[in-house]
Amino acid sequence: MVSIKLCGNWDPSKLVHYHEHCKEHFQGEERNLLPLMEATELSREQQERVLEQCLDAMQGTHSHLFCFFLESLCPRDALQYSDLITRRSDRERVTSMLHVIVE
Repeated sequence: MVSIKLCGNWDPSKLVHYHEHCKEHFQGEERNLLPLMEATELSREQQERVLEQCLDAMQGTHSHLFCFFLESLCPRDALQYSDLITRRSDRERVTSMLHVIVE
């Protein structure tokens, strides 16, 4: 079993379910969403706008799961994801999202 640090008030009995769901979520993105994004051949500017829209949606719908999502990634991918957010987001969003990790 994977060791998971709890962020906030998680029900330990649901951890396995959440962990599996996170793995499925990211695998689905890699399998389905990323190839579609690459096929659109968006310009760098368009890619950045899409990323901003995705981060807005994520923050509005499931930012409370951000810490858990990061923990379900392998360390290299978690660092890459965090780096992407810090490089492509405004300071307020970065502070809000990364604050969850520090708590």
